[in-house]
Amino acid sequence: MRCLSRFPATDLRTTGVAFTAAVLMCACSSTTDPSNVALRFTSAQANVANQLVPPPATVVATAGAIQITGYVTTPTPCYHIAASQNVVDTTLVVTLTATSSATACAQVLATFQFVAAATGVPSTVTHVRATQTGAVAGYSTVLVDQAVPA
Repeated sequence: MRCLSRFPATDLRTTGVAFTAAVLMCACSSTTDPSNVALRFTSAQANVANQLVPPPATVVATAGAIQITGYVTTPTPCYHIAASQNVVDTTLVVTLTATSSATACAQVLATFQFVAAATGVPSTVTHVRATQTGAVAGYSTVLVDQAVPA
């Protein structure tokens, strides 16, 4: 158990009670420890040519998991989209970062569809916020900022 590494070995060997307490603390921490959150992220260029503005992002939540699906726009199609996550107080914060991946590229706007799926989300998380940065220097776009759906 990775969680047990937080306890000194001598504490765990001293008594069966100490070991049992450590295991119970670790088991309980899986629903409240923000460091247990894992993010799976995918993105691909989307075909939304017939839409002036892509559809808004959507959020779906289940016990311990939150999935955000949406679109980001970049100045050219030659961008790589990456994501990171953090839990701040009661908010799951997902940051999408667009990084140019070419020196020469067609000068047309591009839209990428993304799916960010966070698992191991603490039960204390009641809000979700996703932002896009990097496509335009010094500019950040809020993609979703809402309460976690029931």
